[in-house]
Amino acid sequence: MHQNPESSTEYIRFAPYLLARATRSLRIYYGLMRKYLVIFLLAPCLSHGASLNDFLWVIGEQHPRIVAATESATSSAYLTDAARGAWLPQVAANVQAGSSHSVLYSGSNNSVRPGVTASQLLFDGGKTSNSIKAREEDTAAAIAQHNELKLTLTSRLAETYLEWHRQTELQKLSNEQLLALRKIEKTVADIASFDKGRASDLTLVKMRISQLANSQEARNLSIRDVAMQLQQICSCTLVPTEAPPNFGKFLPAHEPDNIGNLLRTQHPAILGATARRNSANADAEAAAAWWKPSVALQLSSQTEQDYFGKTRQFGLNTIGLNVSAPLFDGNTSNAREYAARARTRSSDASLAAGISELEAESHRLWMLVEQRKQRIATLKQLIQETNITFDIVLEQFRLGRRNVIEVLSYENERFAARGQALSEEVDQDLARAKWLASIGKLNEKLETLK
Repeated sequence: MHQNPESSTEYIRFAPYLLARATRSLRIYYGLMRKYLVIFLLAPCLSHGASLNDFLWVIGEQHPRIVAATESATSSAYLTDAARGAWLPQVAANVQAGSSHSVLYSGSNNSVRPGVTASQLLFDGGKTSNSIKAREEDTAAAIAQHNELKLTLTSRLAETYLEWHRQTELQKLSNEQLLALRKIEKTVADIASFDKGRASDLTLVKMRISQLANSQEARNLSIRDVAMQLQQICSCTLVPTEAPPNFGKFLPAHEPDNIGNLLRTQHPAILGATARRNSANADAEAAAAWWKPSVALQLSSQTEQDYFGKTRQFGLNTIGLNVSAPLFDGNTSNAREYAARARTRSSDASLAAGISELEAESHRLWMLVEQRKQRIATLKQLIQETNITFDIVLEQFRLGRRNVIEVLSYENERFAARGQALSEEVDQDLARAKWLASIGKLNEKLETLK
């Protein structure tokens, strides 16, 4: 009989199919929206250039090594959940089906005998608890490894980005110097127009301009090289265009006194080493408890069968305690315990060395930051003095009391002082970024830029 497709029964029959199609459409829509969202977020970076913040976003969200570390931490978390499951009830169902034939009674019997068993671990001498603790510490170590990797990439990114900023600013300074040389060239040309004996001065100025133009080409190559290094670090195609932030605002006014405590509580390398030490110690405790008995509550409901083959489903119910105590395991547990103890000692040594090295590195970098403050102040004073001296020498050159070599020399000195001061400021920010990385706070501070 033909059925009306508009009937309610037809809708019910097609409901699973329609639900599957709707679910698949939603997944496709979600995937497209996620893709377009990433393009929308990165489009301004690709069209107008990228800032340090844009590079940081790519590293945190899309870098393949970060994605791999995230999945590794997720895997460790699931293994921890699996270990915790040992304390939960274990329930299993079983079914026995068969046929029997008796020659004596000239009869046969077919039966299906279902049953259910359940057990609950009550005590095992700490083996399960220590195993859970070890897996929890493994998860903490995986998370710390993820954060350490991110800190390493961020530190490399910050250092390379600051180097790109240095080269870019030096190129701008070179352009200013070229304009200054053009002005000197015009002055010399005006003087040579009525004093033919000064014509050779113009040749010297042009040679100096040519040398500066050649150095600019080399600096352009350096800028492109550093930009490619940035792309390599973050595994992206972004092009840097914006100046980095002033890292000085991220530092305290004075060096903290409790660097060791800061390292123990927040540096991912130290946190990871601590977690690995704790994991090894928990594994050792679990292995050392191999000889302790295990006690479990067991429940069972099975199908009862009498002598004649008759069955009564779930008619046989039992409850009891299962106690087991290992007597000898071939020295396997002892070997595992000794191996875990060795890992604990190794982690302790690595932890002590890591704290000592990072603490010394932190003190050294802070000293460099303070020293460069004094250098920059001195260089800024030198810049003012060289500018005044150059103006005096240039005026004396116009009066014929100085030669062009002296003018070019003083002009070179004043721009060299500016370039040195610029490099010192970048080096100071480099030391600041490295100091933040040495105490494990670089990622935290740069997060405030977002």
